[in-house]
Amino acid sequence: MKHKLLYLVSGLLTLCILAGMFFGPSLYFSYDDWFQKTEMATEEAGLEKRSADMTIEEKLRLFAKHSALQSSRETLATSETRLSTTFIPSGTEIRQSYVANTIKIELQKISFYFDSSKIIDIITQLCAEDFSKGKTSYTMMELVSLSEAAEGFVLWYMEYATDIWDCRFFLDAETGVLYSISINYFPFYESEISSYSDEDNDIMVRNLYQFSGNYWRLDLAPEDTRYAPMDGYSPYYSSYSLNCDAPSLAMSVNLSYLFSQADCHLTLEPVYY
Repeated sequence: MKHKLLYLVSGLLTLCILAGMFFGPSLYFSYDDWFQKTEMATEEAGLEKRSADMTIEEKLRLFAKHSALQSSRETLATSETRLSTTFIPSGTEIRQSYVANTIKIELQKISFYFDSSKIIDIITQLCAEDFSKGKTSYTMMELVSLSEAAEGFVLWYMEYATDIWDCRFFLDAETGVLYSISINYFPFYESEISSYSDEDNDIMVRNLYQFSGNYWRLDLAPEDTRYAPMDGYSPYYSSYSLNCDAPSLAMSVNLSYLFSQADCHLTLEPVYY
């Protein structure tokens, strides 16, 4: 009887081992695939939760806050914001092949709010460029606030450089809205040099106010607009910084420009203070 029981147990163990050899790998990989899909779905759900219901105002403020912390080198110390390229896109972002064209469309929208012939002229010339012929790079990244309730959104960052252009853009990866523009233009290297003289800053600051309210949808007061010449530049430059302040957001819309006959520099971005 003991021998029969021993044979029975041995047979069952042998069957279990054989079953494990035949069916174990497929069951393991099935579980592994299920686990990865579940993990990916969880991360994507988190991304959608962070991106949902954020207004342009909230995105601008978060972007401005991150830029301020980055410039003061406090980002790593405070961990209030994070700009990361290691995340899972939701699938609703603008494709990389469409980013350059999206930027041109948004630049044309922005130029509509400015009466300045110089800014319009520079944007018009840039929009006529074939970005594929220059040194162009694209990076998708996620900007997240860590100091408050987890919220954030996805950005495209594009750099474009040629002999006469050096440009950088941050835009919303889903809506295409431009949050930061930096254009450096060197007409000195062209055969024909344009004449760049002083701007009418009274008109310019009104244009900036119009842009802030219509393109970025910020509720600002006309009396919170200002401009002043930038210090430290030679008299050969026309250099000014224009602002539309939003005290309730601790933020300002800033337009800075340096124009000369040899080169032109233009930045438009939200500034946190």
